[in-house]
Amino acid sequence: VMAWSFIFGGITLSGICKPWEQQVHFDLAVLISLFFVIIVGSIAAYLFYRYAIQCIGPSKASLFSSIEPIAATVLSVCWLGTDFVPIDFIGFAMILSILTLGKQKTELN
Repeated sequence: VMAWSFIFGGITLSGICKPWEQQVHFDLAVLISLFFVIIVGSIAAYLFYRYAIQCIGPSKASLFSSIEPIAATVLSVCWLGTDFVPIDFIGFAMILSILTLGKQKTELN
């Protein structure tokens, strides 16, 4: 899913950002960062999620993964000092409402 979203997003934004006009300087820091994002951000995260499913079960693992956007926003505000804007509250409310509706639906079954 992520690969397809990156492909379609890249194609869509290419007309706006025009990446062929940008000068890119590749040095060791850029290559190490790229490697870190690919290995830790994608492969390791996927393997940890699979391990979590084995340890705690799929329902709890999906619950924890759905809270990840809230945790990422709170950590970025506390650790990186980013601004907390009203749209963040709307996003939190939407995530929590989806979790609540999903819990109610499973309780009815």
